[in-house]
Formats: sequence, structure tokens, C-alpha cells
Amino acid sequence: MSMPNTPIKCTQCDFTGYLVHRPITLIYQLPNGEQLIEGRQFGWCKVCDGIRDIEPNFIKYFDTENRITELSEKVASVGHKLSSALSSIIGMAARDDENELRTLTLGLKIARARNSSPRCLTCGTAGAGAVTALEEYTHICGGHLIPLSRSDDAPRFSYSEETIYLDYEGNRVGQLTPLETFTNLAQKVDIEGVLDKGLVSGILVFTLFDKADLLLMKNEPEIYRKFANMIELRIMHGDFENPFSESISARRAMGLSGELTKEEKSSLADSPRVLFDRTKVPVAKWLRSEIRDSATSDCSQL
Repeated sequence: MSMPNTPIKCTQCDFTGYLVHRPITLIYQLPNGEQLIEGRQFGWCKVCDGIRDIEPNFIKYFDTENRITELSEKVASVGHKLSSALSSIIGMAARDDENELRTLTLGLKIARARNSSPRCLTCGTAGAGAVTALEEYTHICGGHLIPLSRSDDAPRFSYSEETIYLDYEGNRVGQLTPLETFTNLAQKVDIEGVLDKGLVSGILVFTLFDKADLLLMKNEPEIYRKFANMIELRIMHGDFENPFSESISARRAMGLSGELTKEEKSSLADSPRVLFDRTKVPVAKWLRSEIRDSATSDCSQL
């Protein structure tokens, strides 16, 4: 595809640059197998120290709930269903309002689940102040970067189209299978241990997705087992909010061993694991022994 780049300049110093309009498609993959297609925006990355392609800001989707409600009611109407059925019979594409509803719904799911701000698509950096949309960026001199008009005789450049597959946090992950999307999710959820009388009474696993988004995992024992196994690996390696952390620190401060007692280890291993959805409603539970002892364990579902 051949197109000119857009020159930019700083309003207060002699900095100049270009916005490179290469065709990029971002495909966000959700744990339930759904995908949202988005475009990139331009921004400034402090790590790369320059203008880069960056992710869109999903904060915009938090303002769409009223529109989603309006579109949901419209799509659910009898007249709309009859029209959609007719369109399907004659081979017409989905209606604009259906496409808009799907885009807004998926965008809001990602916005609710994300912990990271937009990432640089070159180095993957994210974080407040590290990556800034170009229109919001203040140059080191205090000026702002503004686009200039493109002349008709400006050089044109050819770029091949690029498709980038991302998880809901904006990490490059390649094209994932349904099983891989849930394994990826298991690496990001919050895990907390609950103490009762000095022993672990339960391990709580918190996702930021709705119960409906977790149905695929619940209905596929192998996916469920892989998800639970990843949780167990994280617990084994201490990658969770360990309820024994304070007592271990206190023991070490007294010159004692920081090792867990036999009873503490047993409570950590044998306590039930409970999975919660975004609204803190329990979705499923399992025991470590169920996951370890059966390749197709049918874990308890709430």
C-alpha cells in the first residue's frame, strides 16, 4: 500500500518528525474466544525516545454503557430479529447496529479487565507517563507536536500490512487457541490466600471477566484443568498474595527459620480454590488433588 507520511513539528523548538501511516490491524483475543479488531494510534514512547505506534486507549469504552443498553434493546426487538433473519437468508452481512453493539461490548469487557495503560507496539512498554498519545504529549521543551499539511508531491512509501495479535492486556502473544487464552488468563489473575486460626482456609482467584465469559472454560474439562494447573504453579512458586508472608518475616526477624510448618504447608496444599468473576460471584472451585490426580478432572462448578 502506497501513501505519504505526515510531517510533524514542535510548537516551541526545532524538533521535526513523521507519522508513518503503515497499515496495522490489532486483534485482541479474549478468554472466551471472542476477538476485537482495533486500529493503532500515534504516541510518544519514553523508552524508544520517539514517535511510535501505540495501542488505543480503552478508557473510551467506559462511556458506552448507555449506548450498549440502547443497542441491546433494539437488537432484541421482534422487528430487528425478523430483519436479521431475512438478511441471513439472502446472504447479507450483519447490520451496522449489530456490529456496533459487538464492538462496544467487547471493548468494555477489555476496558474492565485491563490493568495496563496503552502499550508501545514497538517495545511493549506501558505505564503512566511512559507512553502518551501524541495529542496529549508535552515535548521536553514544553511544546506540543502538531501535524503539518502533506503536500501533493510528497514522497510516497509502500508498506506491507501487519496484523498484531494481542491479549486483553496488550501483550503480543501470537494467535491463541481457546486453551491458550485461558492459560494466559491464569497467568494474570489475582490470587489471595485466606487465613483462619493461623492456617489457610481457602485460596481465592479473582478474574475481571463476567461469568458468561468463563463458560467455555467451565464446559471444557481440559481447558479447566490447564487453567487450574497454572494457578497451582503460581502458588507453588509464591506468585500470589501469601497469607503467611507476615509471620515468615516475623520469624526471620527473630532469627528463626522462615520455613512453613507441616500444618501450614498442608493447609496451603489442601484448602479449596475458588474462582470468582468480575462482580466477585463464585464461578467454580477445585482442590489441588483433583487437578493433580486426573487428566480430565471434572472440577466442582458453582
